[in-house]
Amino acid sequence: MKRVFFIFLHIFNVNLFCSEIVTVDMNDYYDINKREFFIQEVSDGLHDCGFFAVKNSGISKKLIEDSFLVIKHFFSLDMESKMLLDASQRDYHRGYVPFGVEKAQGAHFPDCKEYWHQGGEFTNEELQYYGYQENMYPESTAFKEVLHKFMRELDSHTKILQEVFAEILGVKKDFFWEQTKKGDSLLRAIHYPSIDQDGFYEEGMWAAAHTDINLFTILPKATHDGLEVKMSDGTFKPINVEDDTFIVNAGDFLEIFSNGYFKAGVHRVSGYACDEDRYSIVYFKHLRPDDCLFPLPGAIKKTGGVQKYAIATRLEMLLERYADNRVITSEMLEQLEESIIIERLAQFGRESDGAREYLEELGYRTSAQENQKM
Repeated sequence: MKRVFFIFLHIFNVNLFCSEIVTVDMNDYYDINKREFFIQEVSDGLHDCGFFAVKNSGISKKLIEDSFLVIKHFFSLDMESKMLLDASQRDYHRGYVPFGVEKAQGAHFPDCKEYWHQGGEFTNEELQYYGYQENMYPESTAFKEVLHKFMRELDSHTKILQEVFAEILGVKKDFFWEQTKKGDSLLRAIHYPSIDQDGFYEEGMWAAAHTDINLFTILPKATHDGLEVKMSDGTFKPINVEDDTFIVNAGDFLEIFSNGYFKAGVHRVSGYACDEDRYSIVYFKHLRPDDCLFPLPGAIKKTGGVQKYAIATRLEMLLERYADNRVITSEMLEQLEESIIIERLAQFGRESDGAREYLEELGYRTSAQENQKM
């Protein structure tokens, strides 16, 4: 009944949506008289709920439109064609991932979506050195050309944002950029279907509530509403922005660096408000695999003087999340066991019960098992 009510509102163009996150104008960053205000607004948004929006990004409207056209075409292909690019043998980092695979941490059901992953372009030497996967593509040359151009455009705007984050946290302005310029950043194109599919929907959600396990995320406006953000009072609010506005949210890693001063933005995607398919493009900004995550000294001072997060590498944090989602290879499970990251996270009360349980089910050693033997 609730879904029918929201569909009624959508059909008759009754707009209940409003943006309750901070919106900044990129032009203010370039204005010496307004830059301080710009930086403070970004800080307030990340501290409050982990989200802010940016207008006047300078990215071509046509490029955005072309990007959505090519992803819609790709998702319209038959399943056999899409599964030729199956990402399950590539650690889910490059290629196509079908419905029923990804599940948010702690969720009971998989998200109701299919998606496409691609990373940046690296030389063969860089791929081998960092352990990245090589991209694979559908036959359409436009798909590769358009999405990589869009990815490059998005990436060119991340440097300023990273300098702003660094200034707020009291480190040199290239602190984050030095770690992400060769990072394993990913562009994800997502298709959320309009029809309820048994076993996918949980309380009407296309995607259950979660945080992003990265440094930060950029989201161009999706084709339809649905994004909901958890506000500082614990309630979820629908977020709607203008066409030329991009949404930015802090990921788990930015929360760690800030010792919790920045919140990893909790968000979900609701299927209640739309009776049509929804398409979204997301850019996940990542560090390199072996880069170390740790609360910065200035951030610890800013948050009461007590370290609240374990020291870990980006790869260790990813492995723990993959185990929780149960999308992890045997080789990666061995790496996770050897790293004892779950035990280190447990010292700060931040380990995943799901990851620990999965390791134990498969016969891998955990500190909980060792303690039971004593």
